[in-house]
Amino acid sequence: MRSILITGATGFIGGHLAERLRSRGEAVTALVRDSARGRFLESLGVRLLQGELNAGPPLPENLDVVFHLAGLTRARRTEEYYIVNEKGTASLLDRLPRGNRRPRFVYLSTTAAGGPSLPDRPRREDDPARPVSEYGRSKLLAEGEVLARRDRLPVSVVRVGPVYGPRDPGFLDYFKYVRRGVLLSFGRQPRPMSVCYIDDLVDGLLAAAEPAAGAGEVFNIGDPVPRTFEDLGRAAAGLLGVRARRIILPFPVIRTAVFFAEAVRPFTRSVGIANRDKYKEYRQKAWVADMAKAKSRLGFEASWSLEKGLEKTIAWYRDTGRL
Repeated sequence: MRSILITGATGFIGGHLAERLRSRGEAVTALVRDSARGRFLESLGVRLLQGELNAGPPLPENLDVVFHLAGLTRARRTEEYYIVNEKGTASLLDRLPRGNRRPRFVYLSTTAAGGPSLPDRPRREDDPARPVSEYGRSKLLAEGEVLARRDRLPVSVVRVGPVYGPRDPGFLDYFKYVRRGVLLSFGRQPRPMSVCYIDDLVDGLLAAAEPAAGAGEVFNIGDPVPRTFEDLGRAAAGLLGVRARRIILPFPVIRTAVFFAEAVRPFTRSVGIANRDKYKEYRQKAWVADMAKAKSRLGFEASWSLEKGLEKTIAWYRDTGRL
């Protein structure tokens, strides 16, 4: 039984990772900001450690693996991305107990750190990084903090695009439009991207924590078949038994909506996806990643088809009354 620490365990991805690890009998500790959000984790037998990335009680001794999933994907102020994603990662690394035992450190990053791909060529891990958003830049700098410690820690970085699956709130609003017969399209041209079903991502994270991953390597994880939002929408429409009509949202309209959303944001509590930082990512023509390295080095291959993954996702939305 290994001793494992997870940050971001109260989130969608972290919850699934913790669930898989506990099913294997691993001893899991979750670093959480709010223990009230950790009831699901406690029901799995996960130990909660309340604190921040850069402050709080000492981290457990004799760790075997650290999965660092915590991060900020939306922010009211640009500097918040760097405080949490870059500086928070550096602080966590510096807080790890120093001793003879060196835990393997797996950092969950994003395709946004590498930047968009060309429409006819997937982006490889060793391509020069060209992030277009502040979020992507902050994650790239966090990757740098992780990789800078490769001489004293066995570290791995996992990059992933949009992730979907049961308990995911991210695609729910899009699928609600589909249920009403509306297939939203961002711009006139299809924009392919690499998506990932949650179970495949968990497989990839676990593979990156094995000795075969080496030290200081970056891996793209996801479905090797490029998808578009329209692909997801059509597949969801079939599962929901509706006919969805494609509605094109021109980028000038999206930009206007973004500016309006940001104008009213000071009077709201939430930070939605309609913001200038995400708009820069939406404008790109392709976000397709090359998965060949993960296949050759980790033996990773996505095992969930889009149809099977969406079937489980839609079923969960329906069973819980969300869709």
